[in-house]
This record gives sequence, structure tokens and C-alpha cells, in this order.
Amino acid sequence: MRSNKSAVTPVERLDSMLRIWEETLLFCQAVFTRGEIMGDDESIANLNGSVVHWSGLRKDLLSRKPFDVDLYETPPYVINRHFLESPVFQVLPFLLHKWTMTSRRVYDLSADLQRSIELTSLGKVSWQDINPPFPTFGLALPVPIPWEEAGHIDVIDFVLADFSASGVCLIALGPYMGGREFLPMEKRNRILKAIRRRDIGMIKAIIHGLRKEHFAQPATQYLTLPIDGNPIMTDIESGDFGTVILGEGKTGLNEIVKSGLPDYWRLIVRLAAGLCLHLELTPKDKHNSEIAMCPWKPNKPRPLPTIDQGAITDEALVCAVKLVQPLSAEEIEHHKRIRTVGIDNAFREMPVHFRRSYWRRLPGKGGDPAAPKCVKVKSAWVNRHRLPLEGLPAGSEVPVKK
Repeated sequence: MRSNKSAVTPVERLDSMLRIWEETLLFCQAVFTRGEIMGDDESIANLNGSVVHWSGLRKDLLSRKPFDVDLYETPPYVINRHFLESPVFQVLPFLLHKWTMTSRRVYDLSADLQRSIELTSLGKVSWQDINPPFPTFGLALPVPIPWEEAGHIDVIDFVLADFSASGVCLIALGPYMGGREFLPMEKRNRILKAIRRRDIGMIKAIIHGLRKEHFAQPATQYLTLPIDGNPIMTDIESGDFGTVILGEGKTGLNEIVKSGLPDYWRLIVRLAAGLCLHLELTPKDKHNSEIAMCPWKPNKPRPLPTIDQGAITDEALVCAVKLVQPLSAEEIEHHKRIRTVGIDNAFREMPVHFRRSYWRRLPGKGGDPAAPKCVKVKSAWVNRHRLPLEGLPAGSEVPVKK
């Protein structure tokens, strides 16, 4: 994976997430090593798993060989205290290993294709109807999806999708992953050298010199859905799904569970499922295909970089996917409505009609059949502004009750 500040690559979000995982564990290793030297039992108990072996993950990913799971298990104390209970970082090494072993594929969607999939309802489609192109793959989104939860506001432009027997896991990332300040390689090596030498004074001095930006934990979005015969949207509406956890802890967690799945997550689910259906159902004949795929190329040529020996993917495995026929003006307008008022309200609009006078119950008494209908609603044209200049409202013939 490569990170290039001059141009965002489709895999930059994954690289940022991996660096956050690495450097957080580096800090933990330094702190626990210092505690071990001083005889602290808690530090001794947590010097195992990924806290000790984190630096070997990139090499193991590059080897594309099975690795020892125990080496990269993260102690619960570290997840709770340093990763703020985010399950994303708990499963990260295993998801990245599965991604490198099965595909290393990222689908770089065109803007029109993304809008088209977001506009398409999943209807009665279940996860059992979907055959993913790979067990684990990424989606780069050219039209970022805004999200707001528990006081956090940002956008999502990358999704990592993982299909397994236990369900579908979706991790959503965005520019906020770059909110953390990463250590220069020279300083990282100095910390590792001090740890190996067990130089408690040097460890203390280096950690003391770090700023809060080096410890920042950006919000991580994580969702799991069951693979069953139920329609995907039915499972979503029922609320039986893994909840969204913010990197800052459980702030707003109860609020999210009560209100159901936010609209931005419903769009992400549509994109993950919709892309799989597109790739599976599109005819092999490219002349009859609705979408086209080609090797990914950056929008602007970048200067030749120095060879990154730690890279775990390359641009040849990033696949650009675009819509052959551009979206119509009406479809673009509908997509704007989805992003503005939400999926449920986007197409819910009263047609032009004439409303005759009638009597209704008092406000708040509509559900009481014994309440008197004592409020008169006057006759009026409804949504007359939607009527074209020379148009007439549609309607049906109904008997008039006297």
C-alpha cells in the first residue's frame, strides 16, 4: 500500500488505517516495556500478541503465506484503552491478510456508476442471491458520502467489504483517517531501538516528546450483516445488525441503535451489494454490457516514486469500473434528492390533485375513534406548483358521497 500526499490513491485509506494500527501498538509496546522493567504486572500481562509482533505484519502480508493468528491477536486491554473499543482495529490484520490472499482488488467506481447503484433499490434481494467477485475487496467512491453521528461530521470515500460464513462486514473510511500525525521512519526506528535495548530513560524521553496528534484515534465505521435468506433491506429495518462503533468510544451508540441504520449506511450497503450484482449479471460481451472495466490510472501523472519495499499492492490490481451510458438529467436529480432528503423521502411526493373539504379529529386525537370530528379542512389544490404550464392533474373517477 502506498500513501502519496500529492494525489489520493484508491488504497491510501487502507494504508492510513494500517499505520494507525502499527504506531498505536508501537506506543503500547514502549509503555508496557517500560512498565515491565519497573515490575508492573499489568504491563507484563499485555506484552504479547500484536503488541510485540506488530512490526512483522507487513512482511507477512507481502509473503502471501498463512500466518500464526496468535501473533496478531490484540489484548482486550489495548483494544479498550488505546483503540477505544473499536472492533475495526481488532480484526484489521486478519482482514488485510484475507484481502492480500484472495484478491488485493479495489474497484474504483466512476461517479455515474456510483450514482446509478445508489439509485437502484435492492428490493427483495438477499445476500444469498449475491456472489461477490472476491471474498474481500475494496470500493473507492468518487462521490464521497457524508455522515454525521454523535457530533462527528465527515465523509466516506472508501469501503472494505468482507464476505464470510459469519456475515458481511463493511468498513467505511474517509479523509478523517489522515487526521493523525504519523511518525517519521527515523523516529519509529529510534523507539524500536530503545525498546530492544530496554533503555527506560530513552523510552520515557521519546514518548514525552510526542504530541497529542500522534495519539489521535479517528472515528472508524464498522457494520456487520447476517447472510441469510431474508431480503437485505428487511434485515436492515429489523435492526439485527452489528452496530456502528465510533473511534472515540461508545458515544451515541444507544442513539444509533434506537434510530435504526442511518441513511449513509444504507447507501453503502446498496453500493456493496449493487456492485456485486453488476459484476455478476453484466454480460461477458463488452458491447452489450452496461458497465466497463479497465486498469486504473491516476487522474494526473505522478512523479516516479522511490521503490517502496513495504508496499502490499500495486495499481495493476486496482480496477476502474464505469457506466457505459451516462446518467440522464432526471437520474442525476433523483440522486441529489437521495443525498438531500434521504432514501425513504426521495420519491415520496404527493401528485397534483384537488382536495375537497372534510372534517377531521383534533390534532393528537386521530387514533381515537370516539373523538369527535370537529375540525374543518378547507378545499384546496395540493402541489399545484408541480403542474406543467399546459398540464392537467391525473385522477380517477369516484362516486360522490352525499
